[in-house]
Amino acid sequence: MKSNKLSLSIGLLCSILLLLAFVPKADDPIEKLVGALQKWADTNPQEKVYLHMDKPYYALGDTIWFKGYVTIGSRHQLSALSGALYVDFITEQDSVIRSLKLPITTGMVVGEFALGDDFKEGSYRIRAYTQWMRNAGEDYFSTKLLRWAAQPAKI
Repeated sequence: MKSNKLSLSIGLLCSILLLLAFVPKADDPIEKLVGALQKWADTNPQEKVYLHMDKPYYALGDTIWFKGYVTIGSRHQLSALSGALYVDFITEQDSVIRSLKLPITTGMVVGEFALGDDFKEGSYRIRAYTQWMRNAGEDYFSTKLLRWAAQPAKI
């Protein structure tokens, strides 16, 4: 009698477990959140630009050589989203004095700004962005600050 009840109980338990295997699980809220964030990141990709300058300091008459890396996403993979990088040379008064439109090849660009003798001492900025980055605003642009003083007079 006891073995009959035990086998009936084991059979009932196995049947319940078998039925529960085919019942859909409730969605985990963390998995839902991760899925929603991934979907948002896929539909709204964010590009970033990193400028690498050839040296940290410049004097009048030098040429500023730079290489730009355009990345996308949280893993910073080289981007194929945009076709051109815009690089501006800006004065202290926020006036763009030179601007370049460089083609992006496999997520990278190279460019230069020649510093003529007509520049005055002070602070200048180099700003780089793509048209896609303009959707998010200027906070997402890459900016490098450059400063130099007039050459000391020769005696």
